[in-house]
Amino acid sequence: MTDHLPERCFVVLPGVPTRQNVFVCVRGELGVQATRMDFGDYEAATRVVRELNDALGVGPIAVRAMLVGCLTGWNRVQREFGFECRPVGATVH
Repeated sequence: MTDHLPERCFVVLPGVPTRQNVFVCVRGELGVQATRMDFGDYEAATRVVRELNDALGVGPIAVRAMLVGCLTGWNRVQREFGFECRPVGATVH
């Protein structure tokens, strides 16, 4: 596992109406960005989003860390998950 988070990942938020439940988490930014992607209900959307993140090389722990960072603040991510949060566009070696 890398100690750096990806630049972005996809998430499905429960409780958000179907057809509006797929979001993007961007490393270092607070809040999530809505998408126009429609993958159906929560279960179907979760399956597709998992496959998208897998194709991007983003595992479930990184997705959870990204979501925590976007929703509660990025200082918590390093403390709780051990990931370093670099600004978007920063080179990761």
